[in-house]
Amino acid sequence: MKNKSNFGACALCLKNRTLRDSHLTPQWIYKRLRNAENGTDDPVCVANNSVYMTSQQVRRFLLCDECEGRFSTREEYVAQLTDRSATKIFQHIRIVSASMAGTVELDRDGIDTNKLSYFAMSIIWRSCFIAGGCQLGKYAEQFRKYLLGEDEFPRFAALTMTIISPSATETDHGDVHNMYTQPSSARDGQLWFHGFSLFGLVFRCFVGQALESDWKEQLCLASPNWEKYALLQAADQCADHQSALDALMNAQPRGKLRQKIDPK
Repeated sequence: MKNKSNFGACALCLKNRTLRDSHLTPQWIYKRLRNAENGTDDPVCVANNSVYMTSQQVRRFLLCDECEGRFSTREEYVAQLTDRSATKIFQHIRIVSASMAGTVELDRDGIDTNKLSYFAMSIIWRSCFIAGGCQLGKYAEQFRKYLLGEDEFPRFAALTMTIISPSATETDHGDVHNMYTQPSSARDGQLWFHGFSLFGLVFRCFVGQALESDWKEQLCLASPNWEKYALLQAADQCADHQSALDALMNAQPRGKLRQKIDPK
């Protein structure tokens, strides 16, 4: 007899199946965060103006085995690409002309932008269900079909990637290769943007009918164009990273972290 607590409609394929206890944050991200220091401390979390150590992971019965498999293959690829010991992504970028300052071309033979795009959107999409950090609203169904493989990347959206230069990681601006921010949404005029940062990469998905064609054609990782580009920034120039760092520096230590910082 099926367990009623984990049997229902899969959020991706919509079929009634036994559901997995799906994580918002892929487990390899959690493990890498935990191993950032000595491999025993829980990751440091910032929320509601507090900073604390926790082993709790955001999760929910959401996907069936088949759909979990769709996500896991792309997650494994990104885990290898962001491996700090190899810094593989920096081996496959090329500075382009001065007319596109701060932009790098991605080596199509070394970087699979389709897997990167799928991975980033899978994190943003599942956040709508698991944590509520992102709200795709009326566009959620089109993204579901894209992740299911039933449709192309939505024409009213552009997924961009910023690479934070490794030369700025060991500074007062924080070690970006040991940081992860959960997805969130914001609105700027007629456009919504949803995004998160991950070990030196910042993903942003701009959504709306007012989206300029240049964004879709030149900087969208999921565009049909043969050439693919990303932005390259130092840590102190990346607004997303600085926002996360400011939240960390201004938060109040709680629980085990407070005891660790001030044993008194």
